Amino acid sequence: MANTYSILYVDDEPDLLELGKLFLEQGGQFTVSTAESGTIALEMLKNQSFDAVISDYQMPECNGIRFLRCVRHSSDIPFILFTGKGREEVVVEAINSGVDFYLQKGGETKALFAELGHKINQAISRRNAEKALHRHLDLIRLTSVMATRFIRLSPEDVDAAIMQLLLEIGSVTGADHVYIALENAANSEVTFAHEWTTPGNFLMKDRIGSFKVPEFAYSADKIQQFEPVHVPSVAALVAEPGETGNHMAWLDQIGIQSFVLIPLAIGQQIVGSLGIDSTTKENVIPAEDLDIFRIFGQIIAGALARKASDKALHESEALYRTVFESTVTAMMILGEDKIVVRANREMERISGYTREEIENKVKAEFGLIEPT
Repeated sequence: MANTYSILYVDDEPDLLELGKLFLEQGGQFTVSTAESGTIALEMLKNQSFDAVISDYQMPECNGIRFLRCVRHSSDIPFILFTGKGREEVVVEAINSGVDFYLQKGGETKALFAELGHKINQAISRRNAEKALHRHLDLIRLTSVMATRFIRLSPEDVDAAIMQLLLEIGSVTGADHVYIALENAANSEVTFAHEWTTPGNFLMKDRIGSFKVPEFAYSADKIQQFEPVHVPSVAALVAEPGETGNHMAWLDQIGIQSFVLIPLAIGQQIVGSLGIDSTTKENVIPAEDLDIFRIFGQIIAGALARKASDKALHESEALYRTVFESTVTAMMILGEDKIVVRANREMERISGYTREEIENKVKAEFGLIEPT
């Protein structure tokens, strides 16, 4: 099914606006809003989102070139100058001002508006391709920066670095939510450990809370197979039978229009997923961008593994210190030169020396301690 595009058509002749709106909308691909001056159109652009602009050249107060220049101050929206003026200097001025296409009025009406529709599609497709390329290059640059940053990361800085990465992913991709959902292997419960969202948007942890993996079998099965999940349109799958339809209906109800889930794996174990959601529009992610997202998943999983290892090490050290101090057996830790590095309380009691007198000051020989 072709995309439906929202078009702003500007002309100071109401009859031409109505005629153009009729012809462009009859195919179902365009929805057309109209304005009778550039001034009115600029106000509409401030308050509404459009996919392209069509404008006449000769209009009172603000002609098509002046209107184009005003638009280009803040937007790269596709702009087509559709006018009866065919002078070369007008064409050159339009091109220099950033017009995408220039189409002269005249000839058979149906053919003319068919050509206009073709130009609109061309302009939007070209602009979307440019944006996709720039987004992909930005993602590649972000991958390089974050890979370097995470390599140097200390365990205590992991959480802050992950939050910064989620923000950067959201900024580059235009997503509304970016989050890390982690699975508890013991009970299959999934919780949202890190989450970024656009201002004023809901948090997944508040809207969903925690959930069990089997409740989202459609996504969980693919994640467990180390495969990304990409759903460009949640609404398109709501009518699917069984668990898939139920899953999508629930996501649609809470406002998710499209989403991507990237598996997070430590070794051969899935520990969670990187989620990238949109609540404002349906979004098709190119395969090459999914590959970049998988690299982000590897970076995040590696950081989580280092953090978990550091936590386990500290817990092991704490446990060892507890056992070392509470045992009724006299114990010492020796350095390579047999100097006592550490002694416990029972060693103090048996030896008659204080720790300050023992540690780093006496040598152990055949289980005995002797002053150095």
